[in-house]
Amino acid sequence: MASKLLVIGAGNILMGDDGVGVRVVQRLRESGIEREVPEAELVDAGTSALDVLMDCDEPVRLLVIDAVAAGKPPGTVYRFDRGQIAHAMQGAGFSLHDISLLDSLKLAEMGGAEIESATFIGVEPFEVKPSDKLSPGMEALLPKLTDIVRGEILAAAGRKGRN
Repeated sequence: MASKLLVIGAGNILMGDDGVGVRVVQRLRESGIEREVPEAELVDAGTSALDVLMDCDEPVRLLVIDAVAAGKPPGTVYRFDRGQIAHAMQGAGFSLHDISLLDSLKLAEMGGAEIESATFIGVEPFEVKPSDKLSPGMEALLPKLTDIVRGEILAAAGRKGRN
């Protein structure tokens, strides 16, 4: 039996584009991807992705979606596998949160989580400021970003390839 594919939407929906990961997960849930790919579990982690990882009691494959500040133009989409995350973090800030994705993975594994693989889909924000809405630029990018993540889910489930 294949391990669970845990699709985590991270970010703060009250800080504009920082909430993009949560918005992608909401769109995917509305599209019915969980019926199409039963081994995929969509999680709105908000700003508590580490808590979600610490609660893993079975082997998982991770797909994390979040805003990322890495110094590229707004709207830049990134895709990193676990081995690439450490290299990417050597540049600009990379994370918009207090704890990095790599540190979260390490802490979760120290706590007993068995993470078979990790893929990170990030997007450079247009605006991070108090707002319960995405910026117009991020709102326009949301369908494309959702399609990218959907392709990742299907590929991880052995269905059609990534977009």
